[in-house]
Amino acid sequence: MADVERQGPDLAGTERLRSSPDLRELSSAQRNDFVARCAEERHAPGDVIVEEGVASADLYFLTAGEVEVTRRDEGGVPHVLNRIGPGEWIGELSLIGRPVRSATARAATPATTLRIPIDDFEALADRDPAFLKVRLAMAVRIAERARALSEATVEALARHEAELERRKALSGVTINTIALLCVFTFSMNALRDLRHALAANFAVTLLLMAPIAVLVAHGVRRRSIPLATIGLTLEGWRPALREAIPISLLCIALATLAKWILIRTVPAWAEVPLFNPMGAQSHADPLISARFHWWLALAIYVLACPLQEILARGVLQGSLERLLTIRHRRAAAVLLASLIFGTMHLYDSGSGALWAMIPGLLWGWMYARHRTLVGVSISHAMIGGWVLFALGKLSEAR
Repeated sequence: MADVERQGPDLAGTERLRSSPDLRELSSAQRNDFVARCAEERHAPGDVIVEEGVASADLYFLTAGEVEVTRRDEGGVPHVLNRIGPGEWIGELSLIGRPVRSATARAATPATTLRIPIDDFEALADRDPAFLKVRLAMAVRIAERARALSEATVEALARHEAELERRKALSGVTINTIALLCVFTFSMNALRDLRHALAANFAVTLLLMAPIAVLVAHGVRRRSIPLATIGLTLEGWRPALREAIPISLLCIALATLAKWILIRTVPAWAEVPLFNPMGAQSHADPLISARFHWWLALAIYVLACPLQEILARGVLQGSLERLLTIRHRRAAAVLLASLIFGTMHLYDSGSGALWAMIPGLLWGWMYARHRTLVGVSISHAMIGGWVLFALGKLSEAR
């Protein structure tokens, strides 16, 4: 316990003690007698006034500042129980035969207390039965605190139980989603022969992604998880959109600049056109125009973007952030969801998976800020649409 500055009580502190409701049954002379036995102590922030598990025979009255009350769990980790201010007593359990402190009281700010030894209080009570009323008043205060603590404990247990149920539900949805995305990736690889044309590639993607999203949404509803939990909400859509559009335009400009620099500086890119919207149409059906394929593929891609964001950002990132208990859980959730999102594109190529993961980090950051899928879905369609359907794949150089 830190050393404290001790001196005679000042006028303001003693007046606060005299006006305490616990002393209202005492006469003015009796109050003066009580105050005369008190010594003022001043505590710097962090100073321990009473320490849990340590025997003490003093009673404290807080006249200025704030004190934080903590108690250790079985592992020795302290937990804050209360934060008290002027007019509160510290250590009153010692009046009913509990000399060993049940909690630690530590000055949270510069604090001032009036300390009276329990032996002095007992001497006053032996000499003048009126002081027994003070003990009774403090016993009533202790009972009120115990009742309030009991009610708070019940409420905390109810909240804890509800949180466990939410985490259980989110865990089930997360596991199912990861399993379904693995099935999606394997299926896309197995159906490679059906995905030669650009439109067919995104059509297969949409046909596989849509039932997965429906199954996941059904699992969310069945577990009574609010749809807003996975980003299906319009709350905050305006600021999300105001942020998503300029950031997406900036990314589009940077992607265009990056390809231009590659064309200018890397020999393998020298013959690649800056804008190559039909560059991925080499396997298009000759009976259907390449332009029709381009528009069809673009439409299918735009439809698939919200489905991917529901799974990657809404379900995976949102659930992981709630399930993880590490220090930087939000950043970890963004990273993990983006890695899984990139892995979903391994059926295309390793570089395709990487190009999917990088903007996934941006969309994860945007979703973490606004908790709605509106902005990230628009951004996904804008950036992905420009890179794939205007610039052509950034891995097209040979």
